[in-house]
Amino acid sequence: FAAAEIEPDGYALPAYAAVQIAVAAEASANGNLDETLASSDFSTAIGPIRFDKKGDLTQNPYRAYRFDGTRFVPMETN
Repeated sequence: FAAAEIEPDGYALPAYAAVQIAVAAEASANGNLDETLASSDFSTAIGPIRFDKKGDLTQNPYRAYRFDGTRFVPMETN
């Protein structure tokens, strides 16, 4: 995106990451796409992505922030 001087917004980067995953998984699937998706780490534009055996993301990409009066900071977890 930077080389083309495009500022990605909205779902541009997640959509691009999905295409990167699809291309990489198809290239290395050897006939079993489900197994490849569940057993591989994928390097994407939004960082590394991994799926579990059910097809869910292994890490939550969403983060909660709070406003401390001057800026947004990550929320503490208990």
